Amino acid sequence: MHAWHIFACFASAYFMSYALRAVNAVIAPDLMREFALSNAQLGSLSSAYFFAFALLQLPLGICLDRFGSRRTNALLLVVAALGCALFALAQNVAMLWVGRALIGAGVCGALMSALKGYRFWYPIGRQQQLAAWMLVAGTFGALASTMPVQAALPAIGWRGVFLVATGLLLACSVALWTLVPRDEERSLAPPVAGASIWAGYGEVFSDRYFWRVGMPAIVGQAGFIAMQTLWSGPWFIRVLGMTAEESARSLFVFNLVMMFAYLGLGWAAPRIERRGWTMVQVLAVGGSLVMLVQAAIAFAAGQWAWLLWLLMAVVATCYMLIQT
Repeated sequence: MHAWHIFACFASAYFMSYALRAVNAVIAPDLMREFALSNAQLGSLSSAYFFAFALLQLPLGICLDRFGSRRTNALLLVVAALGCALFALAQNVAMLWVGRALIGAGVCGALMSALKGYRFWYPIGRQQQLAAWMLVAGTFGALASTMPVQAALPAIGWRGVFLVATGLLLACSVALWTLVPRDEERSLAPPVAGASIWAGYGEVFSDRYFWRVGMPAIVGQAGFIAMQTLWSGPWFIRVLGMTAEESARSLFVFNLVMMFAYLGLGWAAPRIERRGWTMVQVLAVGGSLVMLVQAAIAFAAGQWAWLLWLLMAVVATCYMLIQT
């Protein structure tokens, strides 16, 4: 088994995770028109993904430790495929919401299962590089959810897009199950008592460093993800006066710039550290710049203002440091 096969299987799953996270920014006009959604309903629908995603993070950690990355991620992707199928066949908002929640639940381990598994299959010196390349794979997923999806809508519609996603998720699941080496034998043995699990979580939540990086994730990164994966498309159309096709192209460029910015930060991070900066300091500066750019976006008018989004795509890559 070649090492790149392992990476390709996990990266493909994360590609799908990020594509499904970001696709609502492109299909939002179609959903709002077909189901007569208000802005609040659209936001609630998109939040279903993140609600389920976040809710399962603690159980996910237990499953990864007990059952391994291969089995956990492969089975979860089947749940995501069921969610895509339900979303594609939805006849009302409730079905859309449940489908979206199942998608979020199913892809909740796409990144963390990979990062945990890489510690078994790759040397420690390659971990930061692999994490950076996973984020690049995710950004490719965001790219795929822009112009390619917009181009597919006239032919197969948004329902067809999600049926295709169903098949791709099942293919990723099969690839993980059959092509990735077994790691469950090296997973941790079941704890003696449930108390030991919660004691471990207690140590995490009582750690001051966790909260120093956790609050930027809750406040800063969450707001940025909401803009990237949902509200950017409607903003380009309603505020900046773009057509749906122009909005999709702008989103493509936005995510392309972010991908190269991730690569740049991966190259620059160790050099910044050697100059005496801690990653927490870099995160503080970058997060402050993100808020300043967001304020400028709120008050800028004219189509040229979308260039500010490109600046935000660059500075927001600082949030990558939370995951490394």
